[in-house]
Amino acid sequence: MICIEQPDGALRVITQCDHARHTTALVESWRRPTWFTPDTWSRFLTAAARHEDGWGVAERMPALDADGRPLSFAHLPQDAHLPILAASIDRVSADDVYAGLLVALHFRDVVSRHTHPDPHDAQLIQRFIDDVDQRIDAGLAALQSAGDAMQALVHPAHLAAAQRLLTFADALSMILMGGIPPTPLTAHLPIEHDTAPITAELNGDSATVRPWPFTVAEVDAPVPVRTLDRSRFDTPSDFALALAAVEPVEVVYPVRRA
Repeated sequence: MICIEQPDGALRVITQCDHARHTTALVESWRRPTWFTPDTWSRFLTAAARHEDGWGVAERMPALDADGRPLSFAHLPQDAHLPILAASIDRVSADDVYAGLLVALHFRDVVSRHTHPDPHDAQLIQRFIDDVDQRIDAGLAALQSAGDAMQALVHPAHLAAAQRLLTFADALSMILMGGIPPTPLTAHLPIEHDTAPITAELNGDSATVRPWPFTVAEVDAPVPVRTLDRSRFDTPSDFALALAAVEPVEVVYPVRRA
């Protein structure tokens, strides 16, 4: 869950699953890399759409800090956060091994980038990475005997490029919504028959991207946003009830050509 306290004391909330749908909208308009067929591209889109599936239960009873503020995903303790990521991998893998493999690679990359000075957190993270590595090996083994189209997907260079694209779209969505700091993004990403360094920068409530990798003139995907009139709650159930009582408003975070 993305929770952003407003200057007037209100709270803006976006669920992880709605963020995942926004991530999907970004990659749906991407100029599809040529090693994907239309069918296998749909499996990449499945990874984008479902990479936050593990949050379903956690978001029905969100965690609060000591002052009653809802914890945004980035501030959850590792012993609560990492099992949610593992659950996401499991749920996607149960239905689509390739999509689950991409989600595993994505979370391994995201988690391994951050350093944690707390020894207990560092140990939890290393255990998570070791566990995900086993899931990645199992996914690759399961796909080795698949047909030619799948062999193209699991080629090491193609698999790494697909993970970078998923991670880039995930981060761009998060930056637009205020879930992570608005630092410029740059990644070497696949575009049709080529690869190129793509840069995205925040500009208010929109982002600019260069060079332009999309098939449309502008990406305008709406996101359901809930705004509560307070940002502190007595219990998790108090927050959950208040959140359920608010109708979401669709907000557009445009992505435009630089």
